[in-house]
Amino acid sequence: MGKHLFSHSSSPPCVRLISWRAKIFLLRYCNSISISYHFVVPTPQTIAQTLQQDSLISLEQAKVGCEFHIRFLNGPACERLRQMGFCESMRVKKITDGRNMLCTVCGTKMALSRELAHQIIGQATA
Repeated sequence: MGKHLFSHSSSPPCVRLISWRAKIFLLRYCNSISISYHFVVPTPQTIAQTLQQDSLISLEQAKVGCEFHIRFLNGPACERLRQMGFCESMRVKKITDGRNMLCTVCGTKMALSRELAHQIIGQATA
């Protein structure tokens, strides 16, 4: 076990900071040490997707008078909602709020419970 393996001139800074006991352990039981860092640099597309996902709201959370596009349906009643006309990419406008809320889909007014309205996820339009 020579000092030359961990001398200041040949060792990287991370090796110089470990204790002498750790150095002995490394010499006996390890063939090599590899330290790597993995940084993910977000692309403009991933930033745009994240911002779009952050702007999604449920029909339950939408304000009265708010219009939005349905992006997806999430919950046990998805198939029933699709049969009623609440499909992805449809426009919905919330008319009233309360225990049962009124909204329009394709020009038709419909009453929904809060549980169903919570399963309709959309993005507000200007």
